[in-house]
Amino acid sequence: MAEELGRYLSEFDDCFGRSEPREHLHEYVCGQASELHRKSPIVWEVTHAPFRRKRQDGLPAQAGTLIVARNVFTGEIKYFLSNMAVG
Repeated sequence: MAEELGRYLSEFDDCFGRSEPREHLHEYVCGQASELHRKSPIVWEVTHAPFRRKRQDGLPAQAGTLIVARNVFTGEIKYFLSNMAVG
């Protein structure tokens, strides 16, 4: 079954720009399909803020978005930068 699941999940590889999220999907699905008695969800609080980096000449460059996610249970905080502007 693990090989079949791996093949199925590989169909979604192009949805991820990096390997880490792709691996997290595999770990998550395997955990959900496991025999573990407790399968608690991971709950994240997420907020975002627009930003503009400065070019070397001091003028604003392309807008982006800072995304901050906090794991509600552990307090772990992760930061992400997106090159897409919000709004």
